[in-house]
Amino acid sequence: MQACAMREQEDDDESGRQTRGLAALALLLAIAVIALYLFVRLRHEGEIEDCLMAGRTNCDALIESRE
Repeated sequence: MQACAMREQEDDDESGRQTRGLAALALLLAIAVIALYLFVRLRHEGEIEDCLMAGRTNCDALIESRE
């Protein structure tokens, strides 16, 4: 009887670990997607700033390409 109860507890522990592992993986994936979005967005903003700091007058093409 005790062997059956221990086996059920081990199965519950195993499924709990798998659930936590999948949740952690989903969280890491979400963080990676957000980081990639921020990287692209900030790089584009940097290009606009570089254009403006160089004194160019045609920087509006960069601003319009973002929209």
